[in-house]
Amino acid sequence: MNILYMMRYWPVYGGGETVTATLANEFIRRGHKVYASYLYYKTTDPMPYQLNESIGMIEIPSYDVNDMVSLKLYHNFLKEHEIDLIINQWGETFFARKAIGNLPVKLIRCWHQEVIPKFDDRHSKIKNFFNDHIHSIYAWREKRNYLRLHKKEIDASDEYVFLADSFLNDFKKISHNYKTHRLCAISNPLTYTEFFDMSNYGQKENVVLFVGRMLEHPKRMSYVLKIWKEICIDSEFADWKLVMVGDGPDYPKTKEMAEKMGLTNIVMNGKFENPRPYYNKSSVFLMTSASEGFGMTLLEAQQYACVPVAMDTYGSLHEIIKDGYNGLIIKENDFDSYVRRLKEMMKKKNWRRSLAENGLASSREFSLPKVADKWENLFRSLVK
Repeated sequence: MNILYMMRYWPVYGGGETVTATLANEFIRRGHKVYASYLYYKTTDPMPYQLNESIGMIEIPSYDVNDMVSLKLYHNFLKEHEIDLIINQWGETFFARKAIGNLPVKLIRCWHQEVIPKFDDRHSKIKNFFNDHIHSIYAWREKRNYLRLHKKEIDASDEYVFLADSFLNDFKKISHNYKTHRLCAISNPLTYTEFFDMSNYGQKENVVLFVGRMLEHPKRMSYVLKIWKEICIDSEFADWKLVMVGDGPDYPKTKEMAEKMGLTNIVMNGKFENPRPYYNKSSVFLMTSASEGFGMTLLEAQQYACVPVAMDTYGSLHEIIKDGYNGLIIKENDFDSYVRRLKEMMKKKNWRRSLAENGLASSREFSLPKVADKWENLFRSLVK
């Protein structure tokens, strides 16, 4: 089949681009032709992952549904390359539908967030007033608006794909089973093919790891620093260190915050680079995000026997971590429990190893071949 991914940035930006590139490479290996449309070309040197040279690319001026030049360019590309499927990762559904016109092209829309994404108000100077008087009204309005958006996009799509069964079930519940025949859930695949060899577990270091794009919302790096402060003032953990891997708009503020807090045993590299060497040597992984689509870094940590600890802020988390079995789930904003359970795991090496072994085994359910099979089954159901 001929597949066109619809992107904002290409080929490098964040987790969405990494997953798309991984699937694109796999589909080419399986005999499909793959293309990518994008608004902005963005890359790094060196590239954090390989990209098959046969992936076709086209830059589009805009995804504005009223931009006739872009619509014609897109329509002609679809026709010239005999595209069977558009997978809208980060584009505009209504632009794609209009560009398709009368062509026999199927449109798949991927929703990468929770059904109703969370908003962030914790830095507001009127937070207490907001929470007491406005929050419920705002939340109701957001739910209504997102539900309308979902329904409109489902109407314009041939298939609507959520990242997790929990998100799919949430939507069915709040929408009263709206057009369920067009709905499904397919998780992101692991982007690395090799798995940690537990015979090398003894080479793991006393490293607590954070990997992510440095955006205070939703990643909440300030939470990581607050937790680490309680660890580094405890002399029992003097031989442990925190390593934060990633870059982004809030990196300077995060680094400044760590310095003002007087944190010790902390390394911040400020780079977007391949995190595999860090997963390999680290023992524990921290996530404090307010929200995630699927939390790929948790899976990657498990793949390399690095035990994840995450705050319970999004439904798909429970499809990755089983608390006390392959990682730890902490109640939202419960810093005392987060610190207490993290310390307990850092002290108990045998328990930590057991969690790591279980995580390694469970991560295999998200291997690239298994996820790609689900996508191909969907392709075949749409293009007959």
